[in-house]
Parts: sequence; C-alpha cells; structure tokens
Amino acid sequence: MLKAGIDISSVVYGRGVSRYTTNLVRALLKNAEIQLSLYGTSLRQNKELTKIAQDLKKETGRKAHTVIRPHPPSLYTFLWNQLHYPGIRSVLKDIEIFHSWDWIQPPDQDLPLISTIHDLAILRYPETAHPKIVSMHQKSWKVLKDRKAHVIAVSRATKNDIIEL
Repeated sequence: MLKAGIDISSVVYGRGVSRYTTNLVRALLKNAEIQLSLYGTSLRQNKELTKIAQDLKKETGRKAHTVIRPHPPSLYTFLWNQLHYPGIRSVLKDIEIFHSWDWIQPPDQDLPLISTIHDLAILRYPETAHPKIVSMHQKSWKVLKDRKAHVIAVSRATKNDIIEL
C-alpha cells in the first residue's frame, strides 16, 4: 500500500483549483491501494478546511491521518521555501510521496513529489502579477525541477507551456 500525503489547503477557496483538489482527494481516498494523509494550513478558514477534510473522509468511508495547521499559507511559503523547515514528515511521518501545488513544496529533500500545475500564466506574462508572487512561483518551479518532481498538467495548453518554458 502506497503511503501518500497531499496538501489540501486550496479546497477552501471555491475556485477551479479547489474543485480539482477536492475531486482528487475524493478519488485517492476511494483507492484501497493508497493510505492517504491530508495536510492543510489556513488561518482565517481553518474550521472550514477541517470540516471539508472530515466531510471527505466521511463521504468515502475512509480514515486518513489529517493535520490542519492554524497558520496562513504564507507562513509555510516562508518556512519551506526560505528556511527549509519544518519538513512535512515532521507531522506526516510515514508518507512515501507527497502531492504539492505549484506554489509551495515541503523541504524534505528525499521525499518524492507530485505537483499539479494549472497554468503558467505568471511565468509567461510576469508583468501581470505582483513581483513577489512572480518570484515565489519561480522559486517553487525551480524546486520542482531540481527535485525532479512528477508533474500533472491540467490541460494540453499547460503541458505545452511546461515543455516550452
């Protein structure tokens, strides 16, 4: 049985990425060959994030070790991308692989990563975003490349952008 972790922080935003994440978690929870651990972080929507995780487990009838942190995701952007601490395995001890999002990855160097990339508009059109956001995404994409992460592209256009850029 594969022991996998996934960052569910995005499920609270009510957007396409949220629906994608919710459906991915639902499918992974239903897969009997995967022992899934859920991880998320939110300051303002912590209760909602916890409720969504509980609802997904109840809906699928599966148990999943769940860690929901009461901190803003920006804190982990700083901790993970700048200080390289704490590792995700400090709370999800037994995971063998982790699904992250293209804006933040845990610092555990020996942990294989899978990352979903929804689009590369910020990389293609950096003038359309705040420089700090562009910089954060560029650093995150470098981590994915350096760690040889497996990448899921949600569309053919995104796949082509990944190859080109």
